[in-house]
Amino acid sequence: MAVITLILLVSVLVYTIIRARRDMKHLVETLVATDEHISNARKYAIRRLCEDQGFAFTEAPDGSSYRCDHTAQTCARSSTYPQVTPAEDAETLPRPYLEWNTDMGACILGIAEYRKKCEEMGMRYDQDKGRCYVTEQYCNCKGLSWKDNNCWMNPLTKLYSYIAGDTLAIAMTATLNPAFYKCLINK
Repeated sequence: MAVITLILLVSVLVYTIIRARRDMKHLVETLVATDEHISNARKYAIRRLCEDQGFAFTEAPDGSSYRCDHTAQTCARSSTYPQVTPAEDAETLPRPYLEWNTDMGACILGIAEYRKKCEEMGMRYDQDKGRCYVTEQYCNCKGLSWKDNNCWMNPLTKLYSYIAGDTLAIAMTATLNPAFYKCLINK
């Protein structure tokens, strides 16, 4: 019986020593963060920040750099139109006027005054292209005809313009166009 007890005690002691050594080895071999670990942690943190805010995480093909890029949604969310002029004592700058350009797949700085002028003149503003397009209403208000999605001066008006100048020629032909009068009434 004493031999069995001794064997049990030795077995428990050996097991405890082996386990302690394994635990000690783990403590001694604690992982130290390398530059690669730190770089991966930074990249992971930035990816999470980007994606949590709705931005797109973009990494260079060789993995050397990465950044947060706007999506169409974040571009619209970060933009303001019409522009608001802040008070002189305002501590923050107003948000810029941004537009999402589908062709470039990028959020670009738009020109708010250009868009405003375009819309005030009755033209159609295309945010995707950052361009103004004439409309039929715009042409009618200018005393011109609408043809092939553009303003058009008919041959009779051109003939008048050679004789009396563009202003008088357009004024004379505009009076014959009922849409011109609607434009005058709406102003």
